[in-house]
Amino acid sequence: MKVSHRGNVGHAGRAQWEPPRGPAPSGRLFGRYRLVKDLGSGGMAQVFLASMDGPAGFEKQVVVKRILPEFAGNPSFAEMFITEARVASMMSHPNIVQVFEFAREGDGFFLAMEYVSGATLGRLVAASRAHGQLLGARFAVEVGIGLARALAYAHALAGRDGTPLRIVHRDVSPENVLVSREGAVKLTDFGVAKSEMTATATQAGVVKGKWSYMSPEQVTLRPLDGRSDQFSLAAVLWELLTGCRLFAGKTAAERVVAVLHAEVLPPSGLAPGIPPQLDRILLKALGRNPAARFAGCAELAEALEQLRASEGWTSGAEHLAAAVSYYPRESSPSGAALVPGSNASGLEELVGTDVFSVLSELSGVRGNRLLPPAPPAGRGPDVRRPSAAANARAEQENRANWMLLSAGFSGLVASVIH
Repeated sequence: MKVSHRGNVGHAGRAQWEPPRGPAPSGRLFGRYRLVKDLGSGGMAQVFLASMDGPAGFEKQVVVKRILPEFAGNPSFAEMFITEARVASMMSHPNIVQVFEFAREGDGFFLAMEYVSGATLGRLVAASRAHGQLLGARFAVEVGIGLARALAYAHALAGRDGTPLRIVHRDVSPENVLVSREGAVKLTDFGVAKSEMTATATQAGVVKGKWSYMSPEQVTLRPLDGRSDQFSLAAVLWELLTGCRLFAGKTAAERVVAVLHAEVLPPSGLAPGIPPQLDRILLKALGRNPAARFAGCAELAEALEQLRASEGWTSGAEHLAAAVSYYPRESSPSGAALVPGSNASGLEELVGTDVFSVLSELSGVRGNRLLPPAPPAGRGPDVRRPSAAANARAEQENRANWMLLSAGFSGLVASVIH
């Protein structure tokens, strides 16, 4: 990946580039890229389909992602961009969206990224739900294998000097997974990743990611390793299988409660045709104690591959491609999925939420006790209240977690998560 800064910002005789609003004028140049189409804007970024042109008719489609001018001076947004570029510069994997260049144009940074024509998992789940259908076990297993391989690669990555980077994505969610029209699975958006390469530490008491897909150790600001991403991946696969979000809630507080205490049902209890072995794999990966999960995502990928073989399923790129093409209206080109903050989970979750702001919500949840919400009315049980025995066993943990939250995590966890 090329990392550069265009150093003539404000030089005399050169007009600074101003981002077009609405459809990008065809042929307009942005750095060395010719803008072709406006793919959309999210909470902080604008994305264009662009072309990198060369001699003799050479043309390569890319996605150009840039921070919107009103956020260009915000250190948090700039840090996310820089983090994404620094981490992505080290990666080359078929299941990870490639970043080609990180540079400065005008007053802000931009990324030139691989263009993936297809759909996000979030769009596919919503589309299948709208049609009264489920994506099915084979679809989920194939997606799970690709993502587990991608995460295993990222977790094992070392720097050029051989030092382990200890990358944790921290935002594995349906909006950050793309499925191409050819059936390729791609993980994207390392903007909130934790690694040894990040320039600054996360502020104490701030959690980054999306509550419904965080691991218990992530929501309680305990030290993270790759098993946290494994938990998030399993929550995504559970949603693919059932069409329901596993850790649901109307507020951040309710979602935190669900992550910590909601009983996790085997997906086969909510959807037909799920092999018992797949139930066991997901329940293991969703263990609240990291030690109860698979040793790493490579081991999870192996378990899913063994399941695929035992079911007689071949490698399923065609199966995934068929699902993308089946929902043509909902599965439009997914460049907008590359925009941080463009999904419905809310920009505040992606950039980082002050955990203490959740405390006031928690104080009104189920009488100050960290109990899971009742299942939403009128839909399948995303979560189920624990039994009386399980609730009694959890009472000590409830008190401990409440102390952990209300004490601001001081003295109980590391004050800064790197």
